[in-house]
Amino acid sequence: MDPEAYEAYLGATYQDFTQYQENKKAQGYLQKAIQKDPNFALAYNLLAWTYIFPGELRWRSPQEVYPLAKQAADKALELDKKNCGAHEALGRINWRYDWNWETAEKEFLHALELCPNSRGAHSDYSFYTASNGRIAEAQAEAAKERELDPIRSEPLQSEAIINYHLRNYKALIEVSRKFTASYPNLWFAHYWLGVGFEGSGQTLEAIPGIKRLSSYRKAIQTLLPPWRTRMQPQAEGRRRRRSSINGCANRKPVLSHLI
Repeated sequence: MDPEAYEAYLGATYQDFTQYQENKKAQGYLQKAIQKDPNFALAYNLLAWTYIFPGELRWRSPQEVYPLAKQAADKALELDKKNCGAHEALGRINWRYDWNWETAEKEFLHALELCPNSRGAHSDYSFYTASNGRIAEAQAEAAKERELDPIRSEPLQSEAIINYHLRNYKALIEVSRKFTASYPNLWFAHYWLGVGFEGSGQTLEAIPGIKRLSSYRKAIQTLLPPWRTRMQPQAEGRRRRRSSINGCANRKPVLSHLI
């Protein structure tokens, strides 16, 4: 392996992909690693994740980044069929973007088969099963995640997501209060608290969570290219029109559209 490629790859692993600037830095490291070693499967796998998070967090259009994520994950598997991270990435893409539940399930299970001690694979499968109403499985996967890595796993986030999908807003509020107390600067801890209040009909109490989410988005917008910030109101308008067309049956709380 090319030493410079591996050094660049290691640089990417130290970045938090859920933070805009660090995600961009990680992409730069990984592109350098791939340039130095075009057969570096692990680099392609991580590159896929640097595209997945901007799509999920709406820094960039899902239609723009998810195909790039799939291309990178496919390349990783072309080079190494046993790359469990790439299978996990394809599970996330099929679940969150393609809405292909059957393929998502297969990819997540394949990732767990290849890497049964992967904290990330158990975490993703926990969220996936929770979203499908398979709460007992979600709880078991979250427990396994905590067992494998009690330091990096976040039980309060798992509990929040599971209670949301149970529509147990009272429990969601209780868990989210603990979450915000433990991580007062973490925007999505406040987000879940807002979802809980909104879902339980306590609209005024939900406002601080909405404001925290709004502040986070404004901070991200200051880092985006000018043309992208101009397009975001148009995209939001299209999303609202689609929401009105789809009707209000079994409607989720407004804040939950990021899930």
